[in-house]
Amino acid sequence: MKRILAISVAIAFCASVAQAVVLDFDTTGQASDFTWLADTVMTRNDLAAGGKGGTAGMSLGAGGQVQAGYYYNPGGTPPTMADGYVSADIKVYGSSGGYYGPGTGLLLKTFADDGTGEDGGYVTWVRTYGNKLRFWVGCHDEPSADEYPWLGTGHAGRIFDQSLTPPTTDQWYNLKGTVTTLGNGNLQIVAELRNAAGTLIKTLTYTDNGANKVTAAGKVGIVGAHFGQNSTYDNIDLVPEPASLALLGVGGVLALIRRRKR
Repeated sequence: MKRILAISVAIAFCASVAQAVVLDFDTTGQASDFTWLADTVMTRNDLAAGGKGGTAGMSLGAGGQVQAGYYYNPGGTPPTMADGYVSADIKVYGSSGGYYGPGTGLLLKTFADDGTGEDGGYVTWVRTYGNKLRFWVGCHDEPSADEYPWLGTGHAGRIFDQSLTPPTTDQWYNLKGTVTTLGNGNLQIVAELRNAAGTLIKTLTYTDNGANKVTAAGKVGIVGAHFGQNSTYDNIDLVPEPASLALLGVGGVLALIRRRKR
């Protein structure tokens, strides 16, 4: 009954989601609801016990240094978002021995191809890098010639921090990116990194001046980079602000709403 009510409210009023949009991966096959956006295709894996606390989760994996963006596309009807947030529990691999861990992050909003051959987007991500923890938020214009466009550090249009202390063993963190249209073609993204207990570790704020078509609604999802380990996720939340919920459409709302299994 609660699920029916949530769907009815979302469709009738396009104002708010009565129940959080959460992918907990307790239902096998949810990983296949993510569709490759650009760059080298990575494998999508349902994890029966590889999520946070030994529950179900999902991973992106492939051999070598491969990176990719995936947007949420349930039933072939991808929801889009103008303003709102994406969050997920992500696994950050320990840095003992100077290990470089995989990049694990969120695709906060895409924008249309500007002639380079591929879409671009706004992302936030985390990875261990030797004795540092890299935390990043910003925009990539997705040039086709760039093999590592999503998680690279040598690009303009990003806020970057690598002063954080990485875990020495594999640990779960929570990553959240909130997108807000400011007006006059400006857009702001606030990225928050928390530990497994929910304690805020770092906040990064990135503002775009509108040069990258920021005012339009875009697809949302995840990004990953394989560096010896798969990128691992659990409890992915996709939460549009009320004003942008109407952009989902009836089909998108029906496909998007998930109940968190306790």
